[in-house]
Amino acid sequence: MRNLVSDIDYFFVYHISCLNNYLIKNKPKEFFFFPFIMWLYPLPALVAILMWIGLFLSTGMYFALGGVLVMSAGAVVYFIRSYYQKSWPFNN
Repeated sequence: MRNLVSDIDYFFVYHISCLNNYLIKNKPKEFFFFPFIMWLYPLPALVAILMWIGLFLSTGMYFALGGVLVMSAGAVVYFIRSYYQKSWPFNN
């Protein structure tokens, strides 16, 4: 069980941070100002994502499916809670 929890944590935290690079990069310049750039953008983020996917799948299909199941359950709980609280994406 300890491997499953740590794999889920590593996999999703680092993937979200890599995907966040793309989201921030595509925003207009007046929203964000960073005094640095990522060399060879987007190659380092893509390599990191592929490496984490490989690491996640190398733990075995049982753990990989368990991680996807836990993430899906969390998303369902989040959307149910958002619906009742009328927060994003149900704030119309």
